[in-house]
Amino acid sequence: MSDSLVPSEIVEKLITLGAAKSQHAIPDLLIRGSLSGALLAFGTSLALLVSSQTHVPFVGALVIPVGFAIIVIL
Repeated sequence: MSDSLVPSEIVEKLITLGAAKSQHAIPDLLIRGSLSGALLAFGTSLALLVSSQTHVPFVGALVIPVGFAIIVIL
C-alpha cells in the first residue's frame, strides 16, 4: 500500500483545503497574517544578526529560510 497520491487527487485535496480556508472569519485571518508577519520579521532579523556577526552575507542568506520554515510548521 502506497501513501503517494496521483496528481488529480493532490489537486482535489488542495481545492478542498483552499475552500475550507476561505471560510475562516476575518479576525482569524488577521491574527494569522499578523503572526506570520511577526515570525517572518524574526527570521529576517536573525539573518541580519548572523550576517553582521560573521561578516559573511552568505551565512545570513542560509538563515533566512528559518522564518519561512517556522511559518510553514506552525
